[in-house]
Amino acid sequence: MRILRGVTLILKNKVMLYMLTRYVTYGMSFFVSMYAANRLGPYYYGVWGYLMLLLNYFNLINFGIPQAAQIFQIQNRENLYRRDAFEKSGFVLTGVLGVGIICFALYERIVGITFFEKYELGNLFYWICLCGIINYFNLYYSKVYRVKNKLLEIAFHQTFVVLLTFVVVFLKEGYPLLQWMLGAYVIAYSIIFLFYSFREGITFKGEFRFCDCKKIINKGFFLFLYNSGFYFIMISTKTIVSINYTVMEFGYFTFAYLLGYAVLQLLEAFSYLISAKLLNKYRSSNAEVVSSTIRLIRVNYVALFHGIMYLAMIVFPVFIRFVPKYAGTLLMINLACLTMLLFTNSFGYSTFLMARNKERVLAFIAIFSLGINVLLGVFFVKFLQVNYQYTILPTLLTYFLYAYLCVYYGRKELKLDRSIMNVFEDCFPLRLLFPFIVAVILILCNITYLLCIPFVVYIALNGKTIKEIFHSFKRIFNKPEIIDL
Repeated sequence: MRILRGVTLILKNKVMLYMLTRYVTYGMSFFVSMYAANRLGPYYYGVWGYLMLLLNYFNLINFGIPQAAQIFQIQNRENLYRRDAFEKSGFVLTGVLGVGIICFALYERIVGITFFEKYELGNLFYWICLCGIINYFNLYYSKVYRVKNKLLEIAFHQTFVVLLTFVVVFLKEGYPLLQWMLGAYVIAYSIIFLFYSFREGITFKGEFRFCDCKKIINKGFFLFLYNSGFYFIMISTKTIVSINYTVMEFGYFTFAYLLGYAVLQLLEAFSYLISAKLLNKYRSSNAEVVSSTIRLIRVNYVALFHGIMYLAMIVFPVFIRFVPKYAGTLLMINLACLTMLLFTNSFGYSTFLMARNKERVLAFIAIFSLGINVLLGVFFVKFLQVNYQYTILPTLLTYFLYAYLCVYYGRKELKLDRSIMNVFEDCFPLRLLFPFIVAVILILCNITYLLCIPFVVYIALNGKTIKEIFHSFKRIFNKPEIIDL
């Protein structure tokens, strides 16, 4: 009876149900990635990584339209007429983005792109273009559904691609598996698009107005610079590696990054749930409320992620044994983990600046950081000629710079002290810095059998923080309505 009661409780609690579906999906995604890497081999996994790199480019080059349209819908959620108008305008602009991919595909067909020859993509390129077009609409739909608190539809969106890929990964190996996996993406994206289109979360009754499109584009452009600059930091690193190293080495790089990013995904579900709520909360004119919200988020997200990542570093050597073809990537996997740690250190302040309409500040931070990353990446690869395992170090340094600047400008907006030490302490508290330094030393010295030490140091320095994290999650699960807009 207790088990039945527990299952009933989960099914009635939208937060628990959403989180459960996400974690099941992440588990499946991790298994698929590991199994596919083994079945494809480093070479074809490198080709797969390049296809996913192209899809990432398509997803990011959206000129901030989904994010800007969502912000306007949140700001006008009490005025249904205006909300629906922005919803429809955003949909039309999303269609224009799809036309852009079609033009790009035609250019490749007529003129050709030399970068693609190395990976022998052939017709696979056009299928990934189709994925990009459909996914523009799916991503936009997910933003609209989040405004309307429809989490189950979003959970289906985030689960179905992995589910279908999970099925096909057992059927083939080598190049045929590569084709089947890409086919699974096309089919899954198409079904998700139809699912969103015929649900009640989307209305096409709103009035289409060019002035609304202009507002979305104006706001979205700087959000695009911010998002593209930020995510292009890692994508630029992948691009540099894909051009300057062999297809097989890029396969190793893709595998190592994937494991580091897999841990980050554990908290992305939580981040997605609260991001829209934060945008609304940060609009408060009460500086104390905003400051306490930022602190709460940084404790519950940043500190928790550090602990999970140190724990993952202890476990990764065990996973590597199941994919012996990638046994030499453990050093880079650990460096990718440290890079992901610094990725999260900006959380709280970056969302706050967005809510305060500081898109231009965020755009400056992101583009500046991207430029630094490209310069460092070229320096490491061309001049230092480092082994591919160390090519992620420029990104590690860049993410710290990015986080520092977000904290600096966030504190400036809150009229808080911006001295170097105060900003650094806020960006990287000593209770998180010490275990990070220990981890860096152990990894660079290749003393992997002592990687339990950073986790022990983390636990010792963050006892009170861990208790606070536990109580915060308990409150969200007991009162799921607190995430509603």
